[in-house]
Amino acid sequence: MPWTPAVRRSLIFLAATFCGVVFIALGQPGLPEYFSYDARKIQAIAANENYVINDQNFESVAHLYRILNLDNDAVVAGVTTFLIYCTVCFIVLSRTAPSASPLYETAALLGTIFLGAVYLGQYTKDLLPALTYLPLVLSRTNALRWRLVFVLSAVVYAAFFREYWFLVLMLTLALWAVNRTRARAGLSTMVILAFWVGLSLALPALVGVDIGHYREVANSDRLASADATTAIPSFVPGDGPVEGVANVLASFVFLQVPVPLFLIGTVYHATLAILIGSLWFGFWRALVRGSGQGAQALRLAPIIVAFVAVQAVFEPDFGSALRHLTPLIPAMLFVMSTAAPDSEVNHAGAGGIGHSGSLGAHRRRSSIRERVG
Repeated sequence: MPWTPAVRRSLIFLAATFCGVVFIALGQPGLPEYFSYDARKIQAIAANENYVINDQNFESVAHLYRILNLDNDAVVAGVTTFLIYCTVCFIVLSRTAPSASPLYETAALLGTIFLGAVYLGQYTKDLLPALTYLPLVLSRTNALRWRLVFVLSAVVYAAFFREYWFLVLMLTLALWAVNRTRARAGLSTMVILAFWVGLSLALPALVGVDIGHYREVANSDRLASADATTAIPSFVPGDGPVEGVANVLASFVFLQVPVPLFLIGTVYHATLAILIGSLWFGFWRALVRGSGQGAQALRLAPIIVAFVAVQAVFEPDFGSALRHLTPLIPAMLFVMSTAAPDSEVNHAGAGGIGHSGSLGAHRRRSSIRERVG
């Protein structure tokens, strides 16, 4: 077998997946205790139907594990969810050509698998978002039915597991709408700002709290605890709508350029900050350089942007934000590959994940798909 970029990427992916399975099978050694708070709660509910915590989200995911007969073995459950995540990564890679920047691609791929092993290699409700957008990756046409599949999947996930996904879905639909225009960059910015302003005005009127209330409540319960180290602070003092939107905007920026996380001063937090920043840099760089290319990327990118825009409102800390972003990282890799001019969408060939072909043919296919959309 010739040593091609596709073969190199295949071997890296398989080796990283194997290491992830071993790491989970050994009980995720070295992770702090607070990494498994939610996992232990889910396992307790799944293993005991009479265990009640009055939280529908945890009860729903515990019931799902019970149905799958994964309620009594944390290792098997963790390996199962991790391998499902890796399967999504494999599908994404099989539809993209190897990058012209192999070092960056290797680091991004290893980081993606590493985060999956850490955050999804246990009882979790964070895997399911990766399955909501999978039909958009699998589809090579811009048919409306695949967007409807995503919409229905997102509604189910929001209804039973994470309510704020209703907001993610709402913003995604708005961004899809403006994505069909030539001025999509400017209009998308206006839509996101209007979304935040609308929330800052609606929340006090409907439920009597300001837009920063949910983050403040979450962090107030964890003062001085180990998992509060990466808490997202209020960057702008004040409780009014203007200050609230300014804080959300600052959070939106720092979730992608995590300077506060880097400044905590440990090697661990600095490494995470560099990883997060690198992923977002690659994502935005691909969109800017590949503007107008890749109909599939233009379907997936609004989901990712909408998600981080909602995260900027609700996420209490950088650790939780990264955990919840992890299932969307394969979609980010897909956008990086299909939107950039030096990459193309392809079927997996015999040579490995992402068999290469003609860039000119890809551009013609992209043009046809965009006209269909």
